[in-house]
Amino acid sequence: MTKKPENTLKISDINDDAYISTARKDKSVISVSPITGIFNLKRLLIILFSVLALSTAFYIYQLWAYASENERSASFFERSIVASINQYEYLPALLAKDNLVVDLLQNPINNHEVLSSKLEFTALRSKASDIFLLNTSGKVVATSNFKQEKSFFNKNYAFRPYFQKALIEKKRQFYFAKGVTTGIPGFFISSPVIQSQQVIGVVVVKLYLSEWESSWSDSNDNILVADVNNIIVLSSDDKWRYQTIGQLTNQKLQEIVTTKQFPNETHLPIYSNNYSYKFGSKEIDFWEIENSTYVVSNFSIEDTNWIFYHLVKHNNFLSRLFLFSTLMGLLGLTLYFFLKERAHKLVLKTLARENEKKRHYERQTLMDNIHIGVIVFSKDGNILSMNEHSQELLIARSSEQDQNNKEPEPTNINDLLDIEFSPDNIERFIQADTVAANAYNETTSKIIHSGNKDYKKIPMIFSIANVQYADRDAYLMTVIDITRRKILEDKMIVLNESLEEKVSSRTQELKDIQSVLIQKNKTVALGNMAATIVHELSQPLSAMNSSVGALLHKIDNDNWQGAGESAQRLLPLSNKMRNVINLLKFFSYQDENIDEVIELNKSVNQSIEILKDSLREKNINLDNQLSDALIFIKTNPLKFDLVISNLLKNAIDAVETSEEPSILISSEINTDDDDPVVILHIQDNGIGVDEHIMGQLFNPYFTTKEVGKGMGLGLSITYEIIKQYGGDITAENIANGAKFSITLPITHPIQTD
Repeated sequence: MTKKPENTLKISDINDDAYISTARKDKSVISVSPITGIFNLKRLLIILFSVLALSTAFYIYQLWAYASENERSASFFERSIVASINQYEYLPALLAKDNLVVDLLQNPINNHEVLSSKLEFTALRSKASDIFLLNTSGKVVATSNFKQEKSFFNKNYAFRPYFQKALIEKKRQFYFAKGVTTGIPGFFISSPVIQSQQVIGVVVVKLYLSEWESSWSDSNDNILVADVNNIIVLSSDDKWRYQTIGQLTNQKLQEIVTTKQFPNETHLPIYSNNYSYKFGSKEIDFWEIENSTYVVSNFSIEDTNWIFYHLVKHNNFLSRLFLFSTLMGLLGLTLYFFLKERAHKLVLKTLARENEKKRHYERQTLMDNIHIGVIVFSKDGNILSMNEHSQELLIARSSEQDQNNKEPEPTNINDLLDIEFSPDNIERFIQADTVAANAYNETTSKIIHSGNKDYKKIPMIFSIANVQYADRDAYLMTVIDITRRKILEDKMIVLNESLEEKVSSRTQELKDIQSVLIQKNKTVALGNMAATIVHELSQPLSAMNSSVGALLHKIDNDNWQGAGESAQRLLPLSNKMRNVINLLKFFSYQDENIDEVIELNKSVNQSIEILKDSLREKNINLDNQLSDALIFIKTNPLKFDLVISNLLKNAIDAVETSEEPSILISSEINTDDDDPVVILHIQDNGIGVDEHIMGQLFNPYFTTKEVGKGMGLGLSITYEIIKQYGGDITAENIANGAKFSITLPITHPIQTD
């Protein structure tokens, strides 16, 4: 309990100066002192401290903003590096499958110039620096620079890691080094040449990366890229290249010499000293380079094990900090002189503090009677003090208690609460300096036998803090009964369970309603289909009746002029009716499969030939770019003809409104997987497909055409036929029109003319 001060303080304002006087209970004055100067000094110190704090915050913000902005810039440079590497990473693997490469490795006596010329042409077209082929001993047997003075031909690069790892790991390798032949640094991408699961050679593509460094120099940024050994391989400043980030071990230096990664180069640390600080989630490094301090941030570059470094001179931050501190200092002085004019009002604040002491005394009295349990216990758990409320909460007593059989009072905190307070785990319960939600922990009280009666466990929350009690280290614990909250939580659990049951019941009702709606939609679709079928059949029937009538009239008059034309009109009409019936028949049930192995180009060309008149009448240009290879697939010839006809007819309808209607049909072979497939593309320059209905194209009875031009079964049947034979069909919009792609497995080895 706070003791009331016996002496009294009095603040006086005399001639615009503040004075403080101390008096006894008998009102006799002990001392009188001017305090204006004290207040002014306090103001000045606060302002100086604020300026210092703001300057520090501004400095930290500069570094944090630099790290955040540099992270975005680094992401841009990283993407440019990765994109450049990805542009060429396919090339060595592609060349490793070339017949000339395999033939030269298997027959070393062959002349290398044919393959070297091809590599020279490939390097020129792909803009790669050099491309060369090594046999299993590391000797170059063909190279794109075979005509140059510093040719790689007959050179042995078996010591290079990109060669050794490609032989062992049998996969693509990345490596950066300085050329031992040309002296020009470059990025090497290697890929093994594999025949019968054995590596017979290695194809290597070398890239010069000088363009990246030139672009960095133009941006006025200090940029470094270090490899896995922390050696700087790329730099916006030439003098930093081949220096190291930190000190390399002798073993690592010897390894670099052995692999001749950087011949005739010394590797010294770029900085003379370095240190780092963490600002929030951002870690900033500081390097001392040539009597200048740089602020550094770094980021990893994916797939390369390289580290990207961005450097900014520390003086740039200090200059801005100086300007900011000067501005804040001027504002602080302005504030200081403004407050100085109101110095006499601080006297009132001093008086207010005295009143606050009085209120503190009153609050302390109130805390002594608050209904929260307070327990003080020692480091070993022994109870030193308990307030009355904690005793009532944790040690309940019966009014009928027999004093002679009274249980002894608990002496350790572990006797009160159902949790172990040991020196090993108590620190995790310690409350932080500022009260937070996670500073409180839940537990229950232990059952205390009081007389002949047992009391139930009480749920409660507690918080612990370090305190000084009677000149010794101790713990202060506050405990609060949460029985009512637990009751409400149990009720809430029951309510949630009831709500889940209602939601489940309602969900089932919605599913039942949805089933009814689906059935109604099927009925509506059946009605629409019936109307379409009537229209599709009535039109050719009417035309057939007209043609038959014309023939009968000619027979009666024995006039055969034009009879042939009338008879020829009957065949397309009957074919159209047959197609409608076949479509419905196919969609209603599966007929018996009569599968054959057919040649793709021949079957597609037959379907094109049938539609040649329609294409000519509508002035449509058909560009046939089918592969020259003989490709065999297993399917029903009639069904496959139906697939191609449906897609071509849709393409013909799609280009009706185009100024220069055209259809492109092409094929490609994919042998990347174990099971080769052929992909057939049919694309047009029509209006394309509405993206909102793209997912419904292959649904039965779905059509975008008006009644009389389609029943919505063509694409659905096409989809089912392709799926039946293990294939797939997709549709997509392209820059000008739409493209349908059919993928089917190839059953026989591909043959070329």
